[in-house]
Amino acid sequence: MQKSKGTLCAAALVACCAATAVAQTTGVDVIVGDLYDVAQYTNAGTINGKRSYAVGTTSCNIGTVPLTWIRNSAAKYPVISQNLYRLSSGRFEQISQAWLKHGYCALNGTICGPCPTQSTPACAYLMPQCSDPYSAGLNGDQSDLGPKWHINPTTGAIAFPANTASWTAVNESGDASAVLTKRLVVPETDITTPGALYFISSSYIQPEDAAANNDNNNQSYRRITFNATSKAMELRNSTQRQKPGIQAWRDFGGGVDASGNAIPDNSVIITPVDVASDGRYFIGVKVITLGANQYRYEYAVQNLNSNRGASSFTVPVPATAAVTNIQFRDVVYHSGEKQKSDNWTGTFSNGAVTWVMPNLYADDQQENALRWDTIYGFSFETNIPPANGTADIGLFLAGTGASASGATLVPSTTGNVGPFNDNCANAQPIGPGATSISTTGATTDGPDQPGQCVVSNYTQIGSDVWFTYTSGSCAGDTTFSICDATFDTKMAVYSACGGAFLACSDDSAGCGTSGHGSTITFAAASNTTYWIRLGGFQGATGTGTLNVAVPNCGPQNEICSTATWLTDSVQVTGNNTGTTVDVTDPALVGCSGNNAPDLWYRYRPATSGNATFQTCGSALDTTIALYASCTATTPLACNDDTTGCSAGGNANYGSRITRALTAGTTYYVRVAGYNGGTGAFNLIVNGGGGTAPPQNDDCANRAGIPLGNTAFNTSGASTDGPIHGTTQLHNDVWFNHPATVNGQLTVSTCPGSAFPSIVAVYSGSGCTNYDARLLGFSSVSACGANRASLTVPVTAGNNYTIRVGGTTSTARGAATLNLAFVPDVPACDSIDFNNDGVFPSDQDVVDFFDVLAGGACPACSDVDFNNNGVFPEDQDVTDFFNVLAGGSCP
Repeated sequence: MQKSKGTLCAAALVACCAATAVAQTTGVDVIVGDLYDVAQYTNAGTINGKRSYAVGTTSCNIGTVPLTWIRNSAAKYPVISQNLYRLSSGRFEQISQAWLKHGYCALNGTICGPCPTQSTPACAYLMPQCSDPYSAGLNGDQSDLGPKWHINPTTGAIAFPANTASWTAVNESGDASAVLTKRLVVPETDITTPGALYFISSSYIQPEDAAANNDNNNQSYRRITFNATSKAMELRNSTQRQKPGIQAWRDFGGGVDASGNAIPDNSVIITPVDVASDGRYFIGVKVITLGANQYRYEYAVQNLNSNRGASSFTVPVPATAAVTNIQFRDVVYHSGEKQKSDNWTGTFSNGAVTWVMPNLYADDQQENALRWDTIYGFSFETNIPPANGTADIGLFLAGTGASASGATLVPSTTGNVGPFNDNCANAQPIGPGATSISTTGATTDGPDQPGQCVVSNYTQIGSDVWFTYTSGSCAGDTTFSICDATFDTKMAVYSACGGAFLACSDDSAGCGTSGHGSTITFAAASNTTYWIRLGGFQGATGTGTLNVAVPNCGPQNEICSTATWLTDSVQVTGNNTGTTVDVTDPALVGCSGNNAPDLWYRYRPATSGNATFQTCGSALDTTIALYASCTATTPLACNDDTTGCSAGGNANYGSRITRALTAGTTYYVRVAGYNGGTGAFNLIVNGGGGTAPPQNDDCANRAGIPLGNTAFNTSGASTDGPIHGTTQLHNDVWFNHPATVNGQLTVSTCPGSAFPSIVAVYSGSGCTNYDARLLGFSSVSACGANRASLTVPVTAGNNYTIRVGGTTSTARGAATLNLAFVPDVPACDSIDFNNDGVFPSDQDVVDFFDVLAGGACPACSDVDFNNNGVFPEDQDVTDFFNVLAGGSCP
């Protein structure tokens, strides 16, 4: 039908009625900023058919208030989880979980922001816009891993005394060296599933974050693969910040393309379910058509941070349905965790499929409830197609309400089949690119839109479905369009469900058959969510593709200060289309790159001598310039065309610069197009042996490490530490180590070093006052050439900054750092065992034997009275009575 009015494209309307932008987080807000490191502990092969791993995490405080990070009786510090998931044949399941890492020090680096203020005292707070790294080695250090049942995730409280004596684990049979204990443990058969995708995730739980109600964004996930031979974890894609692990099901449900990029599966529906005064769950579902009028319903339920836990899951199913193949999947608890792994029982009766946890134990902590930061899976097959409905999560521990319900897809109770996002409350998130849509079976739940949205006297958007789109960090023109629909479409944009109407489109010229498609272009604000309502003129329904085109925000290296690092002889690709002009330099006029869109790169050679930068083979007719710094007004060299260097369709339009460079100096390369041209290009540098620097190149981004070995490489490192006397540690990298016991710490490169190394140790954890904090440095060792070793005294509760470099400006490469520790002769605890201030007293004796027998005394010291690490034992009793009688501690 031809209507009287065309596209209603309302950029001006949006400008006066903008959607509400996401406000800056108030209070403390800790998130996982990066999953940046992985480690395997079963390199020699499986143990009982299992592999063992750990994941390195970087946290960020994106709030406005410092986050307390103090390990003491107040227990205001974060605990860190590690999880492993598998996505295979449409099913998403958790296949491993580790014990919790207990945090001890915040280093306040710049990975997540500028980190303008450091903690006072050092380590005690994660400051706003600052980051803190915990390496895989640190998160896999078993001495600081505690069981999950100690934590109340809703409040962030550690419900059990935070002392390592309560973290005793049980080694698996055949694992005498405790290689598996407490870590991410998974059967090798679970990580070799053909065609499967794998993901890791982590959450940080901290009481101040929970009190600020900022704890629903604490988890992030990342895709990994497993090496086919060694079974080592390998990081893929980037960390998906502030996304729960279950979100990977939708984001990667379609697999990955040839470049490894995610292909989303929009048929996966994920909805949050909040429990009053408790925490959040997510219900995920995918309905798979099996053929012959059969459907498989795959559900995954994630408990993000509910302390009450879940003990049942119920999906309504018509009583007349044929239901088969009811399945349940949990994740194994291990290493002596209290919780058992008894399977839930699934049954079909009384118009529902229900899975129920068996209640078998007097101790609630032993029951196999769906605990926090855990995903359980549920599935069944039936002959009933899907429709909108609700599923019920039965709650385990007592509290307000016995259950919580969430919207999801369920077998249709009426025979009517419609889209899940038929109403605004179930709007489905979409991102840039194409999304297949269907309005078949949809009803109309949106309001009449008179005025701008009236076409041929029709004020409605009939049979509508809903989507949400959240803009990125840059504002600009954003376009929603559907031009291939099988029906006459109509579309509108709102600020929220029931919020302000922003724009509308009915017929769009050149879009769809007879121009009956719809297109809306408007100036979107940054970091803002918009609601898209899509329906039909006069209620028409059908299918089509909704496309989202977003502004080109430009790559990270659009400005010089965030230039991309280059590596010798490794080609990079770039495209300056849509980038901004950062340099207006008269000296570039001769290179024809002045006032041209550009991209920036940087290079730090390892050796002095000539290096050549060139763009030969580029599609773009390029110009390049070399600078000594981002603030330099004149380039060191520039070039437009070079004979024999092809680009832009001409044999001589490529660019080349050859220049003598100085080892250890950073140079900046600007690539632009001739006469303002834009397009794709290649860039390569040959000479100098440079490479990208390690993350811990600067003291501010030092990595926390445990006792034992840590591999590192200084090939791309700079020298940012001071000279001590006449001694410099060249090309240095930085680490942090917390001391938990008084003793002697030996820092060495004895396991091996490809270059003459030198180590230094400083007291404390800051990046200032190095000379005053210096405990010593050494470039010699009895363990062999190129190796260094230094032993320093350390005190429990203090942190120590470790710096490793080369003895000369050209000394750099791969090495392994070893931390070894010898504790001081242990001293006995105070005879005031119950810490009531009265001693010696009979009550101290009574309480000592009560705790020795397994009784509870929250204020008492631990039963390892002589602090020799062995308990309970007869020697503790002997030493207790010896000190009680006035004797000394042996």
